[in-house]
Amino acid sequence: DENCDGNINEGCETCEVSVKVSPLAVWPQKTESAETTAIVTVSPTKPVPPEGCNIKLSVEPVKNSGGHIDEGHSGTRHKGTISPSSFKIEGGIIAALFTYKSSEVAGMEKIKAEANGKEAGEAIIRVQVSGLQSLSGGYYFLKCEIEPCPSYKHEDFYNVQAWVNGLFNKIAYSYYQKFPTAQLLVVTDASLAYGGLYDYQNTWAPPDKTHRVGTDIDVRSKNIPKKDSQRKVDNRQEFESIVCRNYGYPKLEFPGQVNEHYHLYFFPYKNVGKLCKGDMPI
Repeated sequence: DENCDGNINEGCETCEVSVKVSPLAVWPQKTESAETTAIVTVSPTKPVPPEGCNIKLSVEPVKNSGGHIDEGHSGTRHKGTISPSSFKIEGGIIAALFTYKSSEVAGMEKIKAEANGKEAGEAIIRVQVSGLQSLSGGYYFLKCEIEPCPSYKHEDFYNVQAWVNGLFNKIAYSYYQKFPTAQLLVVTDASLAYGGLYDYQNTWAPPDKTHRVGTDIDVRSKNIPKKDSQRKVDNRQEFESIVCRNYGYPKLEFPGQVNEHYHLYFFPYKNVGKLCKGDMPI
């Protein structure tokens, strides 16, 4: 009774809570991983008032995270979901548990809590494919390092798994050894820094269903001549053979069009089919 009116601190009770998430990082949806959910724990940090604490949770993506440049995109950025989205904490309840589920888009997200309509706390979760690293360079070029890329509304999109990095280095070096006077290979795309959906049309949506987990690399095809007049060798056939011998699957996409390129698969997607004919090592 701090105001000496005969009542015990009436109207002074407030809802104060802490927000924690476990694990701190999950994978994006559609990445062949089951690790796409987390548990969000909301706990009172002081006694709950008699009327209880009405908790409401929301998800807010952190702008320009995961390799996406938000201002260059159209539409609305996808975000994770919380279930249930609201709950009432009453006396005697020490914590409320919620389930966070990621979206296809990787990046940082804030999980924000309101208690009785007032901001009460937040936690950060990373939506990220683990194990990605930047292509290290060597006997190849990265497109946007040698020429302007004004239509690219992403940053740091040359990321792969470490083992893919090693295999592609072997491919590029083997191609250079075979054709030392030819132009070096040029990588046009791989995966974003955090992986997940690589919406190359800047719309927060496919069409690209790959380039999500660091096992796909696009290589400019016009740098690979169809014929070598001096050596009488089909450079493209030899390039494909080199890829196959190094556990890759080369597929020429959009043949004859401006955006023709080789898509190198280092993961056997079901809808790709068999692309190597006898060159795969045992």
